[in-house]
Amino acid sequence: HSEPFRLSSSRVNIDEQIVHAELDGRWDFGLQQGSLPNALFQSSALALRATDVGWSLEAPRPRLTGDISFRADLARLHAAWQVPSEQQNWRVAGAAQGQVSLARHEGNTKARWSIDLVDATLARRAGTTTPHMLNVIPTGNSTAWQTVWQEPALTLVGSGHYDGSREVVQLDRFDVTAADELKLSTEGSIAQPFSQCTVDLQGRLTYDLSKLVEHMLPPSRFRMSGQDTQ
Repeated sequence: HSEPFRLSSSRVNIDEQIVHAELDGRWDFGLQQGSLPNALFQSSALALRATDVGWSLEAPRPRLTGDISFRADLARLHAAWQVPSEQQNWRVAGAAQGQVSLARHEGNTKARWSIDLVDATLARRAGTTTPHMLNVIPTGNSTAWQTVWQEPALTLVGSGHYDGSREVVQLDRFDVTAADELKLSTEGSIAQPFSQCTVDLQGRLTYDLSKLVEHMLPPSRFRMSGQDTQ
């Protein structure tokens, strides 16, 4: 428990009035494995609860299991990774919450997840063209902000497993739903995700083009319309 908690470096700037953490677990240095039956972390930017977490770092097949639930204030979380003395190009707002479950089955790590974004907004400073969210511009530039993307409700739900011996992520299900303007349902595989990253996915996409454009670009620029399912 810390009141307040401050941490500042070249890429991290955390300033919290209260940070609360609870841990209950063990670590075996010889076997390079550990367990965390209960863990709790709370701050204004992030709240996280983990239960029945277990991990092993032993080669060649490290493992991680457990259940994790979280909620986050995206604006405060993004601000924690900014440098106070430099003006930023990008701004993020909104809330996120979700659950992730990891389990071991027949030598593979199986995962299930459900994540909700509410009132998510991505804005950039006027005149900025770079997509890199951590780039900075001189302090004297304009303070006007332009909304690049805005979504009142976005849901990501999925399940899959990772085969460490073959280095393959198999997606049994991955659904993305954005209100009534976008619905994506897909499945497939991602081979060598940490190196070549070969993606093989198939699924169904339904979208309303006019509503998508409303959330991504200022309406004064141009308008597009149309609906399709592929």
